[in-house]
Amino acid sequence: DNMDTGVGDTSFIVDHTLYKLSLLKPGSKHKSSSINHKTLISSFRDGEDIYCMYTAPPRFRGSDSTLIISSLSCEDKADNILDFKKDVISLDVKICKNGDINLLIGFLNGSVLVHEPMNKSFTSVYHSHEEIANNSATIVQWIPSSKNNFLVCYDNGDIYIFDKELEINQFERVPFHDNCFSVWKSHKDQCNPIQRWHLCNANILDLKFSPEGEYLAVSSDDGKLRIFDWTNESEILVLQAYYGNFLCIEWTSDGRYILSGGQDDLVSIFDFNNGDILARGEGHKSWVSSISFDPVKSQISENLYRFATVGEDGYILFWEFNPGECMRARSKRDSMGILHALDYESSEESTSRVSILGLEISKSVPAKGRHRVYYMEHVGNHKYKEIPLSGVVTVPNGYITACWGSVLNYWQESVKE
Repeated sequence: DNMDTGVGDTSFIVDHTLYKLSLLKPGSKHKSSSINHKTLISSFRDGEDIYCMYTAPPRFRGSDSTLIISSLSCEDKADNILDFKKDVISLDVKICKNGDINLLIGFLNGSVLVHEPMNKSFTSVYHSHEEIANNSATIVQWIPSSKNNFLVCYDNGDIYIFDKELEINQFERVPFHDNCFSVWKSHKDQCNPIQRWHLCNANILDLKFSPEGEYLAVSSDDGKLRIFDWTNESEILVLQAYYGNFLCIEWTSDGRYILSGGQDDLVSIFDFNNGDILARGEGHKSWVSSISFDPVKSQISENLYRFATVGEDGYILFWEFNPGECMRARSKRDSMGILHALDYESSEESTSRVSILGLEISKSVPAKGRHRVYYMEHVGNHKYKEIPLSGVVTVPNGYITACWGSVLNYWQESVKE
C-alpha cells in the first residue's frame, strides 16, 4: 500500500513499518537473503542512543529497495523499516540544533526524500526536472553551513543545490553545461534549484565536506580528487590518482589531512596544507570501497590518527599514522638515494598556483611515483568471507561494516595479525 504523507508525490514508498529485527551487538551481525545487493550504510546519534541505517534487498514484490534504521544501544526500540519502488543510491543525516534528525534519501532517478525518522514523518519529496532527468543521481548530502540546503550530484559532473523549504514543484530552467568549473545561481525567489555547480565532465564518485564545512573534496572517474573552497566558490586543488580513480574520501577531524582509497588498491593520505601526499597504505588486494576516520581512538594532540578501510577483497583494515614519522621515513628513503631513476609521475603538469591557508602551492598536483612516497602498513585486519565489503562507519567503541547482501558486522576493536 502507498503512504499518503501529505507532502508531494510519495507513490514510490511501498511500505513503512515498525518492528524489531535482531539487535546488532558488538561481535554480532545481521544478514539478509541476497548477495546481489550493494549495501549503503550510515549512522547517527540521538541523545545516548546510536542508530545504524542501511539498505537491504526489497522485501515485497514491486519494491526495489528497503531502508532499515536500527538502534544499536536499546533493545526495546523497534526498527524503522521503509520500502521503496525506486533504487536508493545515497543516504545522509543531519542533526539539527533543536535535536531534530533529518534523513536525506536519494534515488537513482534523482528523486530526494527528506525524512524525520524519530517523528515518523516525511517532510518533502523532490523530483528531477526534465532538463536533468537524463543524468543519474549519484550522491545526496546536506550542506553543513546551511540550515535547509542539500545537494544532489549527477554522473555528468554537476551538483544541484536545493532548499527543502521552497515549493517542491517550482523549478527554474538552468543553463547548459560548461566545459570547465562554473557556478550558476538562481535569479528567482522561491525557486529550486538555487544553484548549480559544474565541477568536471566526469561521474562524481564521492564527496565530503571538511569538518567546518569550508572546503569540499570531490572524487570523479577521471582519476582526480578536486578540492573546492565552498565559501569563495573556487577550485583550489586538483590531485591525481596513482592509478585509476579515488573511490572514497574522508577528512581527519582537524581538517589537516584527506584520506582516500581507490582502484589502485591503496590508501592515500594527503596533506591539505600543501597538497603533498604524506603516505600510501598497502594491504588491500582489491579496490578500496570505503574509509572511516576514528575521532575517538585518534589522539590528535599527540599527532596520532586512526581510521579503517574496507575493500572488495572482503577485508577490513585498521590504520594509524603519525605525520611527523611519515615525513621522517620519507626523508630517510630520499637520503638513501631510493628515488628518481626508477620513479614514475603522472604526465600532467602543474598549470597554476593557488594559496591555501596562506601557503602558495601548485593547483594541479601530479601523482608521485612509488619510490618518492612513504608506504605504511596496516596495524590490524580481518576478512569476512569472500564477499566484497561496501561500507564502513565509525561508532563508539568500534566500527560497523556492510557488504554485498546486507550483512552487517560490528567490530569492537582492531584485530592484530
